[in-house]
Amino acid sequence: MARLSKVEQETVITYNEGEENAVCYTHDRRLMRILDEMRAKSSTVTLISEDEHSRTYTFTKKLIGVKKPRKISEETRRKLSARAKLNFAAARRRKDINEGGLIHDR
Repeated sequence: MARLSKVEQETVITYNEGEENAVCYTHDRRLMRILDEMRAKSSTVTLISEDEHSRTYTFTKKLIGVKKPRKISEETRRKLSARAKLNFAAARRRKDINEGGLIHDR
């Protein structure tokens, strides 16, 4: 089988109002990995079929979601950025200290 173009490597999720589950046909390796991890941990995701390039899964419609983009002001964006930088710096210091042998896990 010939390699598919990026446009042909599609993901299709279908569901209807009459059934509890959705069906997902995908060529997306990242999505396959996520669904396989979920399948290993719970029975909400089931592998229906697979071939060389794609897999088809079924899962509860509750896993499907669409989010509206979050709109934030420039001021809020700056505050969130500053807080993230502080958290990152603190985590970095903890990691450096731990790697230096100054903190011991118990």
